[in-house]
Amino acid sequence: MQPIKFKMLMAATCLATANLAFADANVPSNDYKNEVLPVTCSQGLMLKDGFYIGANAGYDTFKIKLQPNAIVGGAGGAGLTGNLDVSSTGFVGGLYAGYGMYLNNWGYVGGEFFGSGTTANHHLGLSLGAARYDNDLQQYGNWGVSFVPGVKFSESTLVYARLGWSQARFKSTELAVFAGNVEGSTNISWRSGFNYGLGVETAVYQNISLRGEVNHTSYSNFTNGLGTKYSPYETQVMLGISYHLA
Repeated sequence: MQPIKFKMLMAATCLATANLAFADANVPSNDYKNEVLPVTCSQGLMLKDGFYIGANAGYDTFKIKLQPNAIVGGAGGAGLTGNLDVSSTGFVGGLYAGYGMYLNNWGYVGGEFFGSGTTANHHLGLSLGAARYDNDLQQYGNWGVSFVPGVKFSESTLVYARLGWSQARFKSTELAVFAGNVEGSTNISWRSGFNYGLGVETAVYQNISLRGEVNHTSYSNFTNGLGTKYSPYETQVMLGISYHLA
């Protein structure tokens, strides 16, 4: 029986889910010992560029440089002035969406919209005899936009920076009681600030990646009805999961 020649069935780059089967030329079909078995080869995970959406959560440290200026009972009345640094901690979570692209073998640029809420709200209470002072500052969440440049550490991992702008809604409540006189103020204010940070993102499955980052925002100062000045800022440690639409 004459040998039957085989030609290569397929020649292509190995894909993550593709199997490439081929047989050596000039090998008799009835000689199973010399046959080349199908070979499976896969490509490693890649962190894709393009559009993406995601959710994140983490730990928030919220700090305020507080300058009380409460004068109770009109001109010449009792007062409280000074400089205080107060802080609180809590959980933060939010959503984000963006677009990123690779410039070359190592460079990356992107843009991102984000929004989040936090439980890290400030409360300060002081009392001395009949005198009392309470100050509360609550943040109702923030939103912003960031420029996201990065460096490709590997095919699946990106190291990036965050440089952007954020805006938050604050509600301040102040109550001062001195010598039987009571003064109070409630103020709602939108404040903006510079947002910056560092992060790492890595692919874990096809279109899905995980990321971790630390970011900081310093908001602009504002003053309530009693003349107390607030200088809020916060630092967040976040973990996120992204879905890449490309």
